[in-house]
Amino acid sequence: DGINFESQVTSDGNGYLTFLAAAQNTTTPVVPPETLFFIWFGANDVRDALKASSELEAGDVIAFAIASIRSNIVSLIDAGACSFLVLGTLNIALAPIVRMFAQYRGAGLGLSGETLEAFIAGALVGAEQLSKSFNTHLEAMLQGITITDSKGCLGIKYVNTMSLAEDVVLSSDAYESKFGVFDPNSNVTDLVCNFRYNDPDTGASLDPNGLPVLTEEQIDFECENFPFYDEIHPSTDFFELFADSFLDEVEDFVKGETRFLRRGL
Repeated sequence: DGINFESQVTSDGNGYLTFLAAAQNTTTPVVPPETLFFIWFGANDVRDALKASSELEAGDVIAFAIASIRSNIVSLIDAGACSFLVLGTLNIALAPIVRMFAQYRGAGLGLSGETLEAFIAGALVGAEQLSKSFNTHLEAMLQGITITDSKGCLGIKYVNTMSLAEDVVLSSDAYESKFGVFDPNSNVTDLVCNFRYNDPDTGASLDPNGLPVLTEEQIDFECENFPFYDEIHPSTDFFELFADSFLDEVEDFVKGETRFLRRGL
């Protein structure tokens, strides 16, 4: 969550600056200028906004998350950081859990047929709009941050992972070859490797086919040929495709760092 970013940065606890201060034996740690910070928040914040009781509350959830991300980037800059890769959120409407939960909730309200499908479609549209809203506010916020240009500093690069995943990865020949043509309305059993989530109110499976929720011992960690590891998280196979497109996107920004990253894949 973006709202929890402080716990990873703060010098008063278990954050990065705490460990850096201990390593440098000082109360005022200095971030080495060659340090590249990779920051990716948003999906959980958009999820929380989607669950909000009103449009106003949803906006407040996103605004609070963006403010938290900004505050902690500035804290890192104040400590000497000057190179950041900041990723926007993916479109959470593509996560099977959103459709599954909307279908489960709609059925619980007594909806069926075209009325239920309209309810589900509305939930998916709302999830996509909130994802776009988060990214719009994140990018605007980053543009307002100033970093003093000095040797070794790369500044801040925002990466629109939402369009990267949808326009480059999901529509690619590589994706189709591995997973088939992407269709968010596909049977979830064709998209999801492990079913891990149930309804928080009743404990019932969210899967429309009634598949049981797996225990930790039953989980398949390999998940070959599935785009989603579970109902929420993309699989390793998906991220392998995404990584290639991502590195092409940021290669000019990180320069020599990219060669190291590619060797690590």
